[in-house]
Amino acid sequence: MDESLKSSLICWRRTLHTFPEGGLEEVRTHDYIVSILEPLKPDKLETIAGTGVKCVFYGKDRERAIAFRADMDALQIDEKTGVEFCSQREGYMHACGHDGHMSIALATAHYAKELRDKGLLSISVTVIFQPAEESIGGAWRMIEGGALEDPHVEHIFGLHLMPDLDIGKIGIKSGALMAGTSELDIVLYGDTAHGAMPHKGSDAIAAMCHIYTMIQTAISRENPGDTMLFSIGRVDAGTRRNILAGEVTMQGIARTFSNQSNERLMEIIKAAIASAGTMFGIKGELKIFSRYNPVINDDADAKKLIELAGDMYYDQPSVMIAEDFSCYLEERPGVFYFLGCGDENHRAGLHSEFFDFDEQALLIGAKFMRKILDDYNG
Repeated sequence: MDESLKSSLICWRRTLHTFPEGGLEEVRTHDYIVSILEPLKPDKLETIAGTGVKCVFYGKDRERAIAFRADMDALQIDEKTGVEFCSQREGYMHACGHDGHMSIALATAHYAKELRDKGLLSISVTVIFQPAEESIGGAWRMIEGGALEDPHVEHIFGLHLMPDLDIGKIGIKSGALMAGTSELDIVLYGDTAHGAMPHKGSDAIAAMCHIYTMIQTAISRENPGDTMLFSIGRVDAGTRRNILAGEVTMQGIARTFSNQSNERLMEIIKAAIASAGTMFGIKGELKIFSRYNPVINDDADAKKLIELAGDMYYDQPSVMIAEDFSCYLEERPGVFYFLGCGDENHRAGLHSEFFDFDEQALLIGAKFMRKILDDYNG
């Protein structure tokens, strides 16, 4: 069974890897997933959120379900792995393991079908293939489209391949696993003037430096146990070397492990902008483009998965990366966990053009999903 399952997992993963697609553009990915699921004769097979897929196998109790979620989208990255099944689409790559996540979810659907056909499925099973995790947040679109209802999902589970974690290990944490994130811009408006006569203008770049320093200093004075992170990754400013910048845009992220910490961090940012306005005579505004809340695992479900993992269990610390799986966990209890896929030949980080993983992890992941299904089905 293991070799047959592993062969299918690798085939699905490598096929999906060749045609990566961006968020809400996963048309070919959707069609391929449906082509694998249709022969299983699921009791429901629906398209949600444009390119998402909801697949349901009814158990003896048709109204109650557990759910498994996989994300579908790829990243705008030129692949440099050199693998024989590398991306055939220039500028796009499955650099975050979503091809593997989908393959494990497909295996889970096959197992649910097997249990149903043998009359051994007590609770219904919903398998969710979600678009746009990497961009605009497809989770809410799937939820709004009915992914967690009809049947009513009582617990939901998801995983992420993790090259920092050795293959054969499963990283599980009760409570806050991943940070909440806000993608934001700070836009500052000054008045241009000759660089040799700064008193005749309002220097938006000087204000920018003040704001950045103020925010980082204020964060360092907060409760050390109340982790906050603020990073600026891109700045647009000015037109010429000898003219004060009339406008500056700082593009960055803010991350915390609680909504209360996020509210406090937003207060700090706004206060820094106001301070710069007073000191430098500029105007500024904070623009927030997206917000994922922290991934908070259910304590009871996490304890159960730790027991199921046995010797594979790794005591996973909280990490500052973010995931829109948080949306599901705000609606239902469940667990998001990390599946180790790293070895001496596979350590390139997530979102790297060199990212690849030991495909043995697919079999480990699929078998662990079966364990979860069997436990909650019992």
